[in-house]
Amino acid sequence: RASVVQFLFLGDGKEKPSLQRMAEPLGLNYVLFLPPVAKSEMAAALAGADACLAILKPIDEYKTTYPNKVFDYMAAGRPVLLAIDGVIREVVDAAGCGIYSKPGDPPELAEAIRSAHAGKMTLSPEAAQALVDARAKAREIQGLTEREDEVLRLMVDGLNNAQIADRLVVSLSTVKYHISNILMKLGVENRVAAVTLAL
Repeated sequence: RASVVQFLFLGDGKEKPSLQRMAEPLGLNYVLFLPPVAKSEMAAALAGADACLAILKPIDEYKTTYPNKVFDYMAAGRPVLLAIDGVIREVVDAAGCGIYSKPGDPPELAEAIRSAHAGKMTLSPEAAQALVDARAKAREIQGLTEREDEVLRLMVDGLNNAQIADRLVVSLSTVKYHISNILMKLGVENRVAAVTLAL
C-alpha cells in the first residue's frame, strides 16, 4: 500500500513550491516537505531514512557524473534508490547497495520503491571483486601517481591528514596537495567520495 511508505523531501529547490501545491489537493499525507538542515546535521538526517533517492534527468551528460549525494547515502549506510545511469550506477551495482530504475520512467521507479520497501535489495555475488576491479581501473584511467595512490589507500584505511604525513614522512601541506590532486583526478569534491570510489 502506498500509504505505508513515507516520502520526505529535505531542503529547498526551485521546484519545491510547485510540488507542494500539487501534493496538497491530492491529499498526499504521506509526502512531507521539510526545510534544509546544516551540512553537519545531514548524517543524522540520513540515518533516519530507510532508503535514499538519487535521481537525475535522462541526459547523456549525466552518465559521467558522480553525484555527491550518492556517496553521502553510501557513507550513511543507507540503501540507494538510483534513477541515474552511467558511472554512478556501476559504483552502486558493484557495491550491491541499491536498486536501479531507468531515469525518466516513473512506473519503474515506483517498482524500485516497492522492492526497497519489501526489503528486496539487489546484491551481486561478485560485488566485492567487481568494485575492487572497477576502482583499480578508475585509478589507472584517471592517472594517479604512485604516491597519490598510496595516499588514497591510507585515506581508505581511515588515517587523517596528520597521520598520513607521519606514515609517509612528509609535511602536512604535501599531504593536502596530494589529496587535492586525487579529488581532481577522480572527479569528486570530497574525501568521502574519494574513499568510496577506492573501496
